[in-house]
Amino acid sequence: VRTRSLRDVVSRRGGTFDLKNHAVTPIVNLARWGGLTAGVASATTPTRLEAAAQAGAVTDRDARTLCDVFAMLQRLRMTHQVEQIAT
Repeated sequence: VRTRSLRDVVSRRGGTFDLKNHAVTPIVNLARWGGLTAGVASATTPTRLEAAAQAGAVTDRDARTLCDVFAMLQRLRMTHQVEQIAT
């Protein structure tokens, strides 16, 4: 598996960065895995991450960090979408 740096991703996209595909989706997928590990099949991403921490699939600290980052990314995405509508 080849990991890509942020610079690699941005340079291939003409100076843009796709938050959904390169930041949000990996967190959502990790939360889905953690939720399934904890026996939670249907829930929000933060709920799945909390359940994963309670089940020991991820640390409490990692779950909190991922929840915080997820919320920040979602706010950033929504702000960008509102700006796109306004222009």
